[in-house]
Amino acid sequence: MKADEVKARVAQYWRYDKQCPLVAFEAENGADVLVVTKTGQLIETEVKVSISDLHADLQKSKHLLFYRSFFGEEPADWKVAKLAGWRDRIRREKFFGRYLRVNETYAFYFAVPSELVVKVKEVIEKKYPWAGLLEVGDRMYNGSYVSVAKKPRRFTVPKVGILRLARMARDMSATLVRLALNGSDMQI
Repeated sequence: MKADEVKARVAQYWRYDKQCPLVAFEAENGADVLVVTKTGQLIETEVKVSISDLHADLQKSKHLLFYRSFFGEEPADWKVAKLAGWRDRIRREKFFGRYLRVNETYAFYFAVPSELVVKVKEVIEKKYPWAGLLEVGDRMYNGSYVSVAKKPRRFTVPKVGILRLARMARDMSATLVRLALNGSDMQI
């Protein structure tokens, strides 16, 4: 299953199965699918179609912030050089106004095709204990292509503000236009 298929099924799950009012692709914080729940909480979903892709995700600075939120301390077993790079990136993003808003994320999920669930679950337990896992299948099960294989840690965070909602809508419209143009013979 290709990443775009997984993204589409995950978006369908959040929008129609879970009735979330706003679902955005590739929104401002780099999430594959970013969701706002009925209660105004933010849920981030990263789509992975290979184990190596899942391991590579640990390079993202947001996982340092999730680690801190989950454990309340710095990760002792991660390389110091990698952490220094993360700290520099976080400072740079904060300076330029693109600070990662992990402190606003209520829950974080990985979404993977069914054939990867067992292997991915092991990796998540070791490297991403705060993350949930969505299994995305080729066939519907109980009315959905998506099922929860592991529940995430839910963080206590404030509701998403109106400015953030506007940015998400802007990013979503840009993604939809890009997808529409890539799927047609149109040129600009």
